[in-house]
Formats: sequence, C-alpha cells, structure tokens
Amino acid sequence: MRARDNPFSTDRLEQLNYHFQSDSWDDVISRLKSIGTCSAVVGQEGSGKTLFLEQLALQLKQRGFDAKLFRIGKSEKLLISDSALQENCYVLVDDADLLGHCFMQLLRYRTRQTAGLIISSHKARRTIPTLISCQTSAELLYLLVNNLLEKHNAIRFSEISNIYKRNCGNIRLALLELYALCSSSNYDTSSGWPQPLV
Repeated sequence: MRARDNPFSTDRLEQLNYHFQSDSWDDVISRLKSIGTCSAVVGQEGSGKTLFLEQLALQLKQRGFDAKLFRIGKSEKLLISDSALQENCYVLVDDADLLGHCFMQLLRYRTRQTAGLIISSHKARRTIPTLISCQTSAELLYLLVNNLLEKHNAIRFSEISNIYKRNCGNIRLALLELYALCSSSNYDTSSGWPQPLV
C-alpha cells in the first residue's frame, strides 16, 4: 500500500477535529476569558494537546483575536517575536514542560500585556489555572478510527481497545501502530482492515 493511501497517513490525521467529552469551543473561549492572563492545557503524552492548541488558535482568529502558536523542541529555544506580544494576541506554547522554571517566569512576564498565554503541560501546575484537561479513552480511539476508515465498522471495538491498552492510552502511538498495520503485507483490502501481524 502506498503511504498516501493509508487511512492513517499524516495527511488524514491532520484533518481530524479535536473531540470534546462535554465542552464546546464556546465553553473553552468563555473559560479562557474568565481565567485571565495565563492558563494550561493539561494531558498525558498523546492525549491531543497539540491538536487542541492548533484548533484553539483557529477558533481565536475566527473571533477576531491574533494567535501565535510556538512549538518547543528538545533542542530548540523559544524565541517569541515582538509581533506576538501585542494586546490582541494570544500566545500558545506547546510542550512548555521543556522550559525551565526561570524561562517560564520570563515568558509569563513578557506576555503579561497580551490577550493571554496558553501552555500545554503533562501535569497541572499550582500557579497556572487549567483551561482544559485532555483525556483519552478506547471509545475516543474507536471514534477516530471509524472517522478515518473508508469502510466504517471494519474493526471490532475489542481490537481497538487492545491497541489502546497496548499504547497506554497514547492516541498518537495507537494511530502510529494502526498506520504500521495498514502498511503491512497483511492488509486485507476486501474488509478494509489489516489482519493481525504474525
């Protein structure tokens, strides 16, 4: 199977929407405004924090704000341009856990005049209110899989649940495993679902 034909290819995954358990974007924006200058998106690895921030940036822009999203890599420094420090701009920082305490304090100081600072973090922080807690479930993975597969219900929930458990609730890793399964020679085109790897 060609990579672009894989139902779990990067191109298809990028088209997924963030799924709320009970909230809506209006709820999130309202909470964001009530929290004030700094808030956190909290969740374990692979729980959708990055996707949430990407789509939150779009939601903010649709509501007339500017929004700048910065991703922190393990070997990268966070360089925020002055254009991101305007009063009408939300500064969103993914993987803020990679920033040291002093740098985090400096970031909060530099963004104090902006519309707000929103970071993603694996754990809740005492000094930063939680905007939303990203959580995963086997049901969520099953929903995403059925959104990606051309033939819905081509896989049983029990199989998805096993993949979810095997990846310790990390949706990103689970989808990578599904990509590998679909790339294998065991892919069954008639059912639209790969047979288990031997």
